[in-house]
Amino acid sequence: MAIITVKLSQLRLSPLNSRRVKPSAIDSMADDIAAHGLLQNLVVYEEDDLFWVFAGGRRYRRSRNW
Repeated sequence: MAIITVKLSQLRLSPLNSRRVKPSAIDSMADDIAAHGLLQNLVVYEEDDLFWVFAGGRRYRRSRNW
């Protein structure tokens, strides 16, 4: 297992991501992310030159909206 840097354009939300959230929950994270950045990594797996986010889906969704 390694930590690598991936372009945001290579990320997709995995169907394995089990958490379902309301859009308002994602919006409420905006101030915290703006103030502190992402403090936890996204957990992904690679398939077909894309990286599928299966842990950290709310952070990923928020990042896509910026």
